This record gives sequence, C-alpha cells and structure tokens, in this order.
Amino acid sequence: MPVNWNAASCTNRTRKRPGRRTPGGKRATRGAKKDERTLLGKYIEKYTATNSKDYFIHKDLGGFLRRELDFYLKNEVMRLDDIENAEAPKVEHYLAKLRTIRRIAHKLTDFLAQLENFQKRLWLKKKFVAETNYCITLDRVPETLYPAIAANAAQKAEWEKLFAIADLPDYNAKKPLTVAFLKANPYLVLDTAFLSEIEKAELLAALDDLDAQCNGLLVHSENFQALEFRTTASRRHRLHLH
Repeated sequence: MPVNWNAASCTNRTRKRPGRRTPGGKRATRGAKKDERTLLGKYIEKYTATNSKDYFIHKDLGGFLRRELDFYLKNEVMRLDDIENAEAPKVEHYLAKLRTIRRIAHKLTDFLAQLENFQKRLWLKKKFVAETNYCITLDRVPETLYPAIAANAAQKAEWEKLFAIADLPDYNAKKPLTVAFLKANPYLVLDTAFLSEIEKAELLAALDDLDAQCNGLLVHSENFQALEFRTTASRRHRLHLH
C-alpha cells in the first residue's frame, strides 16, 4: 500500500536568506521556476509524479498485521518475566492494557486490510484487450488483397525498416510497390495493423483455423497481466512480452 510521508522542516522559515541579484536588479530565488507554472501544469505534474511510482500491494495485509501485533504484544507489552513476579493488581493492569491495544489495533488493521484488499481486487481484475493484430507472411494472404497491400505506404515503410527491401531487386523507393514485387517476395511479413478494418476482416475470413496457424503471441502489456492473459487455449504458443 503506497504511503506518502510529508516531512516538516525544522528550520526557521522567517529568516531571510541572501539571494543572487540578476542583471536587472531583481533577486533570484530558488523556487522561481516552480512559481512560473500554471495551475493546470502544477496539477498535471502532481498527478504524473503520483502515478509514475511503483508501489507494493500485500496479498494478505490483515493476517500480516495481526501476526506482527501478537509478536509486539508478547514481547513489548506483556513480558512473562514481569508477570511471574507481579502481584494481582499489576497483572490486571497488564491485561487491561493488552485488551485496549488489541481492540484499537484490530480496528485499524481491519480498515487498512479493507483498502489493501480492494486494491488487490483491482490489480487482479482481468484487463480488456484494446487491440488485436496479426503478422502473416504474404504466402498465406489472398492475392485479391495484394493491390491494396502494394499501395499501402505505411507497410512499405515498415518493410524498409525491418526487412531492408531497398536492397531487393525490382525495388523503386520513389514508386509504390507492385503486385509482382509481392509475389516475388512471399515471405515478407504483413502487419494487419496497417490494413483497414474491411481488409483485415477479409484476410482473417480467408484463413482456416487461424489459432492453429499462429505459432507465437506478442503481448504489449505489463508482465503480470500479460501472464494472466495467457489462458489455457493460448499456452501452446510462445509468449513474448513487450
């Protein structure tokens, strides 16, 4: 559970510190840059700082705090050596103190455990898949889609970057790709992210048993949710996290 500590300064804030003077004669202060922020910029910076920090969620905070409480009570509050030599009123005082601390501590523990368990449920909740695409070699793609793929500038730029198609024969950087070029290079990998929804639907409809033909799964997510996403149906694929 994240905890923010606000430290109070012990220095005398009423004492003026000597500052540097700028060429214009104004006194330069250390916090001048922060004072120039807009109100919106201030809250954006605060939100970013708060949500960019890693924090730990305990899987059983209530049980952990109760065990620590019992250890504290046995070793710090109720000492067996003192009880053996103490008189009855002293023992009653120990027991009353023990009951009071346990009653208050259990209420605080229940409150903190409730917050932590809520965060744990949010963390363990399965996330939605925002987008799905496929990387398919051209030999599996219907030739009816070749003209649209050849005219796709984004896919061409991706192939230039990843597959160095500029070094292949019959390549012209100033002109769109041709259907003949695609047929001559059937193992170029098509990324459906560059296709329109209609073209993507047509491609996927033409492939029989798509899941069986997939030999890898690339997930763009944080590690825990990606591993949770790997269901029984997808465990036969190699999983790559990004």
